[in-house]
Amino acid sequence: MIIKRSLIFSIGFVLFFAYAMPLRWIDLDNQAFEKISTATYGGELIGKQIGAPLLALFLLVVLPFIPRALQIIPKGFFAAAALPYMSLIWSIDPLRTFSALIILTLTVLMSAMAVRIYGVQETVRRFWALSVLVMLVSVALAVIGDPHVMMFSTHAGLWRGLMNHKNTFAPFVSVILLMTVFGGEILQRGRLARAVVSLLCLLCLYMASSSAATVATAAALGVGMLANIRLKSVAVRTTLYALGILATVGMASVVIANLDDFAAIAGRDITLTGRTSLWQAALPFTYQAPFGYGFATAGGTDIVNAMKALSGWDYANSTHNIYISRALDVGWIGVALMLLWVVPMIMVVDPSRMRAEKTMLAAVATLHLVGGLAEAIGLLYTNAAFTLMLILSSGLRMKDAAPLVKAEVQDIPAGDTIRSVAAARV
Repeated sequence: MIIKRSLIFSIGFVLFFAYAMPLRWIDLDNQAFEKISTATYGGELIGKQIGAPLLALFLLVVLPFIPRALQIIPKGFFAAAALPYMSLIWSIDPLRTFSALIILTLTVLMSAMAVRIYGVQETVRRFWALSVLVMLVSVALAVIGDPHVMMFSTHAGLWRGLMNHKNTFAPFVSVILLMTVFGGEILQRGRLARAVVSLLCLLCLYMASSSAATVATAAALGVGMLANIRLKSVAVRTTLYALGILATVGMASVVIANLDDFAAIAGRDITLTGRTSLWQAALPFTYQAPFGYGFATAGGTDIVNAMKALSGWDYANSTHNIYISRALDVGWIGVALMLLWVVPMIMVVDPSRMRAEKTMLAAVATLHLVGGLAEAIGLLYTNAAFTLMLILSSGLRMKDAAPLVKAEVQDIPAGDTIRSVAAARV
């Protein structure tokens, strides 16, 4: 009997990215559940408990590929991840931090291994296809009013897709839109197909009604278009691009920081009440612990409760800001190290080669950074944008290296141990 390694990895690829998006099959969104119970919602907890061990088992199967994957993980990531891993020493909740670090490790290794085995373009194509499938299923279920894809309580009737909240679904759809708009050379799909997918993305964004994601998407599209400026003079192009980035991101940041006022002008109720007061309440706690309270702890229950009391937002489950949340996790030094890795992704200095990959990376990094001003999603936490950033940045490091799937992904005779296969490769 022969075990097809390529088939095993293909199955694992689907399972991993379904987990990384992250998908949730739950009949009540997490915000609605929190209003009726103080307990952790079982559907999400079970998903994390089962998902991580499943991925760990899969990693054992592809163990021989891990050294090759480590070679293309962006160097800046190791600096960005240093404090999160070190924070396990002083974390106020070591078990929570350890669990989050396992997920982070799996995400990084799986993203790099996919690029090493398939090549960056094929990995992006597969990621896009799986994401579009999730969106299509979400739209179909939303049309018939299935509770597994709808919001209740405060945001009743809005779409959350196959996820736990509309503010998780909206950035996911935005990632699909950016891949579709800027990945024409990679996706190998006709203009009509990409136009239909783009329209569906816009529909989902509208039905999710996430103003922060909408503003961040507009900024990302703007940066992506600026990245494609074609000028003979590299210096002039780079200067114009840099000024354009500052203007685009700056304007988007101002809008997000004052969403209540802009929503009032537009005659909309975006239910953002409480975010700015949350930020003000949380900031003092970030200064009390220079290196944070531990990765993925958000300061711990006591600080979250104090933040709720000070802000008056009883049902807030986060700071709704990735920078403040990460400062609570690993301090402002940790935030600075993360930004030193992410921000350079936006600056496309040389678009002469791998233009589509660089443009897509600049756009999704912009989405990640701007959207994070109003949501605590991202910066070393698994979601679609972070995973795509890992895929693209790893692909840029690999450059012209051939993917392994054709030359080196061999079948394994059943009964052979991973150790024997690994030894044979040395």
